[in-house]
Amino acid sequence: MEIKWIGSPNCDTNRKPVDRIVIHWFGAGKLTGADAQFQKAGGTSAHYAVEDKIVHQYVKDEDVAYHAGVYTMNQRSIGIEHSAEPNRPATEDTYNTSGQLIAQVAKKFNIPLDREHIIKHSEVKATQCPGTMDLDKLINL
Repeated sequence: MEIKWIGSPNCDTNRKPVDRIVIHWFGAGKLTGADAQFQKAGGTSAHYAVEDKIVHQYVKDEDVAYHAGVYTMNQRSIGIEHSAEPNRPATEDTYNTSGQLIAQVAKKFNIPLDREHIIKHSEVKATQCPGTMDLDKLINL
């Protein structure tokens, strides 16, 4: 799996020990839209975004991305966005690529692959995100 560095100005270095992976979806648009959104200073970011077999990275794992809507969760988690929206579920390639990425991140930070540690954005803050994403499927992959 190749990861392309994109970068984002929306991050900081106030990292706490990482023990969660927060799953997101774009909700609207595709990977190029996420790239543009995360380039806007003063906005949101994520560590990674996945679309089919493509992975973009915006924030270093060692830094805090602004993705979960709760800063203390941002400090202790890795945020992964997925190319999906209400009428366009994630592709099998997106699931498979994300499964590989989740396994890699979980191994790096010794995060258990279970629903206590791989969580939905909506479990952190009231939102539709991650919509149609099947977390059990991601964990099993």
